[in-house]
Amino acid sequence: TNSSPVVNVSDYPTPTSAFWHRVPPQILAALGNRLRSDIWINLPHLASDAFIDNFATVLRDNFASDRKIYLEYGNENWNGIFSQNVEIPRQFCPGFPDIAAGCQNDGIPGNGIACERDPNTFSLGAAQAPCFEALVRAWGDRSIEIFDRFATVFGASAGTRLVRVIAAQAANPDLGRQVMARNVTGQSFTVASRTDVYASAPYIGTEYCTPDSGINPDTSPAVYANVDAFLDHFSTEGMTRAVGFMSASRAMVNSNFPGMRHVAYEGGQHLAGIAGFTFNNTCNTIFDAANRSSRMEAIYETYWSNWRQNGDEFAHFYTTGRYGPFGRWGLLEFQDQDVLTAPKYQALLDHSAAFPCHWPNCTQSTGGGNSNPTLSYTPAAGTLATPGSGPVFPGGGAGSANAAISISATGASGSGSTSIGNCQISGSGASAFGAVQITPAGGVFNVGTSSGNLALSCQRGASSSQAVLSCDETPLGGAAVARVWSLSCPAATVAPDAIFANGFEGNAPPTCTPADALADGGLEASNPNTGASTIWISTSTNFGTAICHSNFCPNDGNTALPRSGAFWAWFGGFNGAETSTLSQSVVLPVGAPRHLNFFLRRGRVTAPFDAELRVKIDGSTVRTFNEPSSAEADYIARTVDLSSFANGQSHLIEFEYINPGGSGTSNFVVDDLSVVCTPSGS
Repeated sequence: TNSSPVVNVSDYPTPTSAFWHRVPPQILAALGNRLRSDIWINLPHLASDAFIDNFATVLRDNFASDRKIYLEYGNENWNGIFSQNVEIPRQFCPGFPDIAAGCQNDGIPGNGIACERDPNTFSLGAAQAPCFEALVRAWGDRSIEIFDRFATVFGASAGTRLVRVIAAQAANPDLGRQVMARNVTGQSFTVASRTDVYASAPYIGTEYCTPDSGINPDTSPAVYANVDAFLDHFSTEGMTRAVGFMSASRAMVNSNFPGMRHVAYEGGQHLAGIAGFTFNNTCNTIFDAANRSSRMEAIYETYWSNWRQNGDEFAHFYTTGRYGPFGRWGLLEFQDQDVLTAPKYQALLDHSAAFPCHWPNCTQSTGGGNSNPTLSYTPAAGTLATPGSGPVFPGGGAGSANAAISISATGASGSGSTSIGNCQISGSGASAFGAVQITPAGGVFNVGTSSGNLALSCQRGASSSQAVLSCDETPLGGAAVARVWSLSCPAATVAPDAIFANGFEGNAPPTCTPADALADGGLEASNPNTGASTIWISTSTNFGTAICHSNFCPNDGNTALPRSGAFWAWFGGFNGAETSTLSQSVVLPVGAPRHLNFFLRRGRVTAPFDAELRVKIDGSTVRTFNEPSSAEADYIARTVDLSSFANGQSHLIEFEYINPGGSGTSNFVVDDLSVVCTPSGS
């Protein structure tokens, strides 16, 4: 579209043309249909009415009727590096009598051609102001003409199939206001009144390696000392500038055109040297390294998190392309690049999975030939207005109770998927319920996943507790739907008075055989040089095992010491992402209660305090210990009621510690474990 010479239908390629250069509308429609995606069309700035009508007809007849077509006249008409910046006012200025003469007084005056630049100075001369005014007027007028011609072709479906766009510069949102606020020439209505969305391109990093920004290797050498120094600046000062672009455009729209949506026609990082810095070795070396750095993933996630507060749809520029002095625009450097080496692409995948549809009336769906699975629940889900009856938690004495909601997935094909997540428990009794654990991991059901569950737990107390569970079910590319259940945790049953029940003699405490079902609860049978154990299974992302001995584990300032003996389990101890486990399969005999007792100390904690230790039975979490805001000075006895699992079968007891990426160091240490008849801790 940029600097396009296209005027007539004959200037444009067809599907059978040997070379396309510009993509035929039939191909645009087919691609959108295959992806089950909306499409964005930039109409050439010189295109005739006949061209517009033909383009509209092809899209009407070939593109899916349930998807939307975004319509924009030209592209970056404000941008002086493209010919449309002067060719639009040159074409339309003669139709504005009050400025027509001024448009002729340009860089090459007296030749009858308006808005020409001086070939030596690139200046419009005295025609700068009238040509700009002609651009603003023609931009709005021709946009409305194109919108109306498409509406005529689409007829009654225009309102649901077409999205009319005015897009302007992120750094100058007032330009967009000028285009949209004025009345269409000769009409009594404004451009905004027939526009659906305003679009900007809130790039991050436009100020680096430019002559006039003050942030280049000559003026700010410390910023370019190494890639980490650069990313420190980029993630703070650069982010602030980008968010300023977003919020300024959003504020302009809110103030002048209430109800109009704000979208991004382009965006992402903008690390490309300008003018004398295009081929600067320092700039290019740092820019390449920054785009490949693992830190870029978190920066992109923050960038898009800020965008969600300021706009709706976001089109990243672009998907795949190799890096060079003119930019590092690709999320991928080549089509089959390993995602683990593409931090920007990984951020996009994570963001799209977490927020597939955050804007109003979003209708994203999956690609042609693909089908998202349908999820069914036992017990059946309800809505926010009418929650379904949740699963039955078993009764018993004070302690934990477990239940689950079964999930069945059917009808998946291709790469379709449906996810369940963002589960929240609310209501007066919410504190009695533990965090919801979802199987499969991540809650994603695809072609290979036909079943799963939501594992629930509650603590039985003196009275029953009532709450509501709400989870978001989201088909790939679609809008989230709330699935809701009512939850009821029964009151604990009260045992007969132990003193008076049998003539003041009291009841004998329960007995278990064996007394302790757990083997090597002190971890003392482990190898003192490696922590290897034939009884316990332990893993650690960064250390190999969580089992520690002073021979190879420090005590981190006495915050990670054994409680007794020479061995202990140390979860954490790493500044960053860390996952570690400790597990043992245990047979829980029938006929007596069973409690997992252990001692836990959270001896070191660091903001943002988001590490956690999960106690899991057969893969389902039954209790979670979160990272507190203050460290614990000593071990504290803890217990988990396993009585509901005492069925004579083998069960996997597992401790799983998770410290998210970007978090600080925390130390969770565990020692002296047992599985016995009676609880001995909180």
